[in-house]
Amino acid sequence: MIPRKNIVLVVGAGASHDFEPEMGTGQLLLENILSRVNEVKETAYLTNILDGLKEKFKINITPFQRKAFFEKLSEYQQSKSVRYSIDDFLNTNLGQDGFWEIGTSSIAFHVLGYEEACLRKASFSVNSWLEELNEFIIQHRLNTWNDRLIDLKIVTLNYDRLLEEFLYRKHGQAISEFINKSIIHIYNKISPLPWQQNEMKNNQGFLMFGHPNNDEQRILDNKDNILLMFEQRMEKNLNLEPTKAAISSANSILFLGYGYDTYNNKNLGLTKLNGKRIFANYFIKEWNDKSKKEFEKFKADNAIWGNQRDGITFTTETCTDFIRHWLRKVAEL
Repeated sequence: MIPRKNIVLVVGAGASHDFEPEMGTGQLLLENILSRVNEVKETAYLTNILDGLKEKFKINITPFQRKAFFEKLSEYQQSKSVRYSIDDFLNTNLGQDGFWEIGTSSIAFHVLGYEEACLRKASFSVNSWLEELNEFIIQHRLNTWNDRLIDLKIVTLNYDRLLEEFLYRKHGQAISEFINKSIIHIYNKISPLPWQQNEMKNNQGFLMFGHPNNDEQRILDNKDNILLMFEQRMEKNLNLEPTKAAISSANSILFLGYGYDTYNNKNLGLTKLNGKRIFANYFIKEWNDKSKKEFEKFKADNAIWGNQRDGITFTTETCTDFIRHWLRKVAEL
């Protein structure tokens, strides 16, 4: 019998950003929140959402709390030369009154805004790494119910539904089994899509892709779906064990648009890996002495790779080139 090949593709915010530049990386999301959280004018939708916390959750976010959040977030950003994120900021400011609710509401607001940008700018009609992924799925018949020689799991750290929406537009309901079995949102997502009825808590338990982010009521209804990488609720995260099981049983693991930060590495179990084929993409926009040193440091960082040194391939490609070449390559190994 031909052995099944188990492949895991780990997808971070950089992959969504590559698909549509308005979709934020961890750093861009923080900058977006920073630019919005201090707005107080009547047309500021985030203000309406924060005001809605009082009516729905009996949480009153005062102007003082918003100002304190803005100032602390500004200080945090300026203190970091690279690798800053809203998750890390909230972790370093646990216990600050109102910060948690401001942060999670802001994330939900921006995630829907990012999805809307894909619709507004017709991003689905542009060639991308998702087209390459779809070709791979078709080539290896992963969109059928046949026994497969390749098992592909996609672990995404993103709260958006870009993967599901893209594949559903290509295949319709026929792709739902692959999506249900193969795509894991380790930190959950903003909500199910309308056709994901098995995930809905009630008839209103979904948001359309790109649902208007000025709908404060529906955002408040769904904001607690998302989990942050460090929070206490992670103990009840039902996606952690399936994620670790998929990575543990994988022959090959590919990283795309991933930030390689400490909390995610721990939650994915990366520092305990051994004997895997790893393909770690670290996109560098401009190659110079500074970026070369950064890349060499990344390759040498034992905190990321633990005892795993053999079998790692480091690349600096675009998302499209990476999927086109390396995802197909691991299927041949």
